[in-house]
Amino acid sequence: MAALEGACRDIAMHAKAGCVLVEKSTVPCKTGQLIKDIMEAHRPGVVFPVLSNPEFLSEGTAIRDLMQPDRVVIGCESTISGHRAAAALANLYAAWVPRSRIAPIGIWSSELCKLAANAMLAQRISSINSISAICERTDADVGEIAKSIGLDPRIGPKFLKAGLGFGGSCFRKDIASLTYLAESLGLPEVAAYWQQVLTMNDFQRDRFARHVIATLNNSLRGKKVAILGYAFKKNTGDARESPALDVIRILLEEGPKSITIYDPLCSEADIKRELSVLERDYAVSMPDGPIEVVSDPYTACANSNAVLILTDWDMFKNGKPLTQSSKPVTIAETYDGATPTDVLHLTPRVERATINKPPTPPRTPKLSPLAPELNTRLLPEPPCPADCIVCRSSSSAGMSVETDTTTPIDWAHISKTVREPRWVFDGRGVLDARAMVGMGFRLETLGRASMY
Repeated sequence: MAALEGACRDIAMHAKAGCVLVEKSTVPCKTGQLIKDIMEAHRPGVVFPVLSNPEFLSEGTAIRDLMQPDRVVIGCESTISGHRAAAALANLYAAWVPRSRIAPIGIWSSELCKLAANAMLAQRISSINSISAICERTDADVGEIAKSIGLDPRIGPKFLKAGLGFGGSCFRKDIASLTYLAESLGLPEVAAYWQQVLTMNDFQRDRFARHVIATLNNSLRGKKVAILGYAFKKNTGDARESPALDVIRILLEEGPKSITIYDPLCSEADIKRELSVLERDYAVSMPDGPIEVVSDPYTACANSNAVLILTDWDMFKNGKPLTQSSKPVTIAETYDGATPTDVLHLTPRVERATINKPPTPPRTPKLSPLAPELNTRLLPEPPCPADCIVCRSSSSAGMSVETDTTTPIDWAHISKTVREPRWVFDGRGVLDARAMVGMGFRLETLGRASMY
């Protein structure tokens, strides 16, 4: 919290009286009171309304989530200044978000709702993963069960896909924060309940990795394992808290000859940075270490004893190709008059953008006089400098920022390069079993009976 305290102190020293402070990050409940206390200590007697406005952006769909949010939560104190501040912030969002989706609530509820939302989403993932373990012992199909459960309108179909569990920087952190909050409030049973969600998440990765080892005759000595996908979710290059790290840690215990990793967007530098936590126990960074990051999926799979799919990239699927409707929303589809090359820079005091909200007719929103900076349009991103760190990191891994992640890889070709009996372990449920068996693979999928 030191950084937050420092920022509040600087704001208190320089902000005008009545300046509205808005929390965007996921913070512990009652952080708003901490902010008010810091402001009061440095500017006694001056009112600075504090709002909580948690963000609900997901990696891979952030622009769509921003422009077409399912809700905007604004938390404020039950005071005149609090309600006025909340109204001002609501007016900013109302330029493109329907008023019915703007939810004013209490500030403490707002701070807690983001933790609760992430915890319940993670809970659904752990719940269906627990069912997948039962399915494998009973020859039931977790995909069929998830589809049946999802038809119940009280439950719905989202976040019911069995796999390696959740990763990334949010779910684990937020559940840990919720667990700590429950413990600090003297609610050990509540803390234990949410801790079990994390326990189940770790259990899923552990049993997947150990099943791989058991299938390969309980030994990886002299064997090569190919890993397709390192990002914690598709359509991102984010390697933080990836399930792949835990799987690799367990595989290394059996001393494999090599582990070769391919991911279409994660840079080699990012992957190695995450794997550096294993250096204490394994020589992963040595020139003769067992782990190698490659820029081609066919190179990764060549001469391997097993292929593991750890990220549900569309390119790893062997089913039907993507349809036009399955593409992510682009900026050109969000803004009227924008082009596909228009990206993230928003420049104030330029021609007003006309915002469309299909399927209703296009409209030009009335912008609040409180927010003249919303008179904006998207401008093309300037070209990267020659020494751009991001581009250099990508090129060193043999990747391009325009890497195609949707064109399916040729599994028939891979079947000719992997070693008998051609084991494939699908940790994300992206492969069509009959097609894989038809190409000579032996397929193991979480929550389903073996196919070969």
